Amino acid sequence: MKNGHLNVIILFILTIQTTSFSYAQCTISGITVNISPCNPSTNLFQLSGTVNFVNQPTTGYLTITDCQGDADTLYPPFTSPSNFSFQANSTGIQNCTITAVFSADTNCIRTLTLNYPASCVCNADVGTFNTNILGQSTTNYTLCYGDVIEITSNGDMIPPYEALSPPISNSYPSAEYRPGIGYLLYSCPPTVFPPGDINSDPCQLGVVSFGNNYNAINNIGIVGAPFTNSTIYYVPITFYDTVELIYSYTNVSSNCYSMGNPIAVQYLPEVIDSNAQENNMDSTFTVEIYGGLPQLNGSLFYAYNLIPTTAYFINNTTNHGGMITIGGLLDGDVYSFSVSDSTGCELIISGGPYVGLPVGTSEMIANSDFTIYPNPTKDELTIEFLDTKQNNLTLEIYTILGRKVLQKHVEISSSSRIFHLNLENEANGVYFLKIISKNSSLTKQILKN
Repeated sequence: MKNGHLNVIILFILTIQTTSFSYAQCTISGITVNISPCNPSTNLFQLSGTVNFVNQPTTGYLTITDCQGDADTLYPPFTSPSNFSFQANSTGIQNCTITAVFSADTNCIRTLTLNYPASCVCNADVGTFNTNILGQSTTNYTLCYGDVIEITSNGDMIPPYEALSPPISNSYPSAEYRPGIGYLLYSCPPTVFPPGDINSDPCQLGVVSFGNNYNAINNIGIVGAPFTNSTIYYVPITFYDTVELIYSYTNVSSNCYSMGNPIAVQYLPEVIDSNAQENNMDSTFTVEIYGGLPQLNGSLFYAYNLIPTTAYFINNTTNHGGMITIGGLLDGDVYSFSVSDSTGCELIISGGPYVGLPVGTSEMIANSDFTIYPNPTKDELTIEFLDTKQNNLTLEIYTILGRKVLQKHVEISSSSRIFHLNLENEANGVYFLKIISKNSSLTKQILKN
């Protein structure tokens, strides 16, 4: 106390109360998703939607990611709902999880599980093949009667994807995913190709086999409709189920399969002979030949490998239904020769022992009755008769193809035994001289050069 004043000291005690503040927790309340149709050219679909949230961070980023790693990233400022969009591969994944999460608050997260659509792009590839002909034919893809064609896969086939949503059993209860290679039969080249419906092709006749290898034998010798030029078309394709014969099953509107190149195989009719005849009057044998390639296109058969060596071909070529003739057969001869078309389809003709006329038969032309010179000749051929019981004879000359190029009637007498045949206007080559009497004939081979 000083100067009579009472100093009163009032002490104010200020109590400050501190209050604790806390932010509301970030929450992603929902994810909505829309799926666009699959793009067949890329096998991608667009996955888009919205993310709904509250109390979101103001920094970092919001990422929406699927189970394949496809993602969209959103940046602040974040506004709910936020739209997202990204492309995903359409592989039919089941239970694929979509995740939305804030990087600034990894506890602010939400997931959604959904099924992806099945693949809409067709990955099927039937692969490559080798072919081989077993048998007589020397022409590829042409089968003689009895020949076999082998079609072999190189093992590079890729089956179509399995469709899972829905599975094939939902549409075909007994079917499963049992892929493989099948072989279709066509009567003409295919006109319907992937992704078209092969059952709408008018040339398609059906399935003939399954597996990596297919063998077909020509035991039918096709001629006539519906096969043009006796040709069958084999086409390998991929199958979804080789047991139930389902070539395509997808979860989209288009078919999924792969076709190989058509393999055109010509089935030739069998080469056969008919009406074989021996003629002991002129020492010949004649047979008619049918079938093979000549039956289809008018080409020729060729005869060769004649046995015995003393015999010869009067004509060694003919068309379908024509004749092959050999001459010079002697009593007791066993003879044979081969006939083939241009593809190598061969038929062996055989016969004997040949029965000739008894020795000494009267009024028969014999080799000892005449001589021919010069042989080979350049222009003129001379026939000199030495001793024959026949007086009236006919001389004929044929080409190797059987075409008559000269005919002359002669009367033999003591003063007229030498006759001349002019070949000046004929081409060089092999010809046949036929000497015909009343009861017999005899053929000799001559050469003009």
